[in-house]
Amino acid sequence: MIYPNPVVSKCSISYKLQEDALVNIVVFDGAGRFINTICNDNQTKGVQEIIWDNYAVEPGIYIIVLQINNQTVVKRILVSNE
Repeated sequence: MIYPNPVVSKCSISYKLQEDALVNIVVFDGAGRFINTICNDNQTKGVQEIIWDNYAVEPGIYIIVLQINNQTVVKRILVSNE
């Protein structure tokens, strides 16, 4: 889950791990260009939360790709300056 969406300055990305896992969270812009890696860590079982501070990106649509072991989830977010 990503909250809030639209995002003004930062957002929370939360997810639940069924077991310890390698978690990779990457941000791309609307054109598919790599922006940054938010997380690339081994994490423990349970609910996890990562805060993305998007101060360095322009307003627009961004794609968050969450990879947990061999599973991938893709979400779109709108970054606004208001």
